[in-house]
Amino acid sequence: MAASLNAFAATTIGFCECELSSIKISQTPTGVAIHGKPEYEVSITNDCICTQLDVVINCPGFHSVEGVRPSIFEPTGADLCTLKSGGPVFYNDVIKFKYASDHSIALTPSSSRISCS
Repeated sequence: MAASLNAFAATTIGFCECELSSIKISQTPTGVAIHGKPEYEVSITNDCICTQLDVVINCPGFHSVEGVRPSIFEPTGADLCTLKSGGPVFYNDVIKFKYASDHSIALTPSSSRISCS
């Protein structure tokens, strides 16, 4: 019995060992120009089985001539942007948005808070 409880605990804890690298970001040019600037579509996914909250993205110099809903992606200063206003990003969620800028912006995860239950 103790051995099966230990195996259960190890499995459960193993699922919640998420890292910031579980936040995957990809972006592709759409081929559309907005006010003469190339448009990019961004997809952000949580590959961790646990929910991630307060996700902050490095977004150096982010500026878009195309409106991006602040409830999805919002610059907060200091080259950081919040995702979903800090709300939950569930396992396999895909958050998408488009922006138009002179060039693509290097977007990388900066921080998050893991929430496993």
